[in-house]
This record gives sequence, structure tokens and C-alpha cells, in this order.
Amino acid sequence: MFVEGDRRAAEYIEQNLDRLGCATTGEVLHLDALRYIAQTEERFGLVFADPPYRFAGTASLPDLIFGRQLVQDGGYLLIEHTKDLFYTESALYTVGPVKTFGRTVVTFFTGKGSHETTDRDLPGDV
Repeated sequence: MFVEGDRRAAEYIEQNLDRLGCATTGEVLHLDALRYIAQTEERFGLVFADPPYRFAGTASLPDLIFGRQLVQDGGYLLIEHTKDLFYTESALYTVGPVKTFGRTVVTFFTGKGSHETTDRDLPGDV
């Protein structure tokens, strides 16, 4: 499932799913991601958040997502963000590993009591 607030970006996602032959298995919702987080009852094995770099709420996304219990036990939250943002462990989640790609950083999170992620758990190219 993809949640995208920008209509044009949502259309690109749909086109890419079609090109990949995944149009029938991938769902694209055109709505505000924060509204979706607040309303959904679904739980996911993987949540990838790629907010705009200037989004002021990026730092609070792990608390929001794990607070709503949107990540399944043993699942992962990945957040793409800038190098100037650092996360610390909380009562809800553990942090790490952190992967840097140029100016972009991807931080991995697992829920407390879930399987903790190590570099050994990641595909070789990550």
C-alpha cells in the first residue's frame, strides 16, 4: 500500500506499479499520510516513510507510528531523512541501524519486544 498526498506523485506510483506488473497487488491511496496514520486500523510488516525534507514533523514520526501500533511485531519502520536529524531509543522502539547515502539517511526502527535489526539482517546492498 502506498499513501501519497500529492496527486501527481500518486499517479506516478500507479504508473510504475503498472509497468512492474504489480497494479493488481499494489494499492495507491491519494490522501494525507498523517491523516491516514491517525485513522487506519491496519498493521504492517514494513512501513517506509519518505516525508519531504523540510517537513517539521519528521522527528515525531516514530512515536506517532509506533504509538498507533501500525508496525506488526517483528516488523520495521524505515524513515528517510536528512543528516541533521538523529533519533534515540524510546519506550516504544529501538533505533538502528542507520544507513547514509550521500546527503540522505535511512534510519531503521523496530518495536520494543520485536526482533532487533542488525546489519546482518539487511540485504547486502542496503
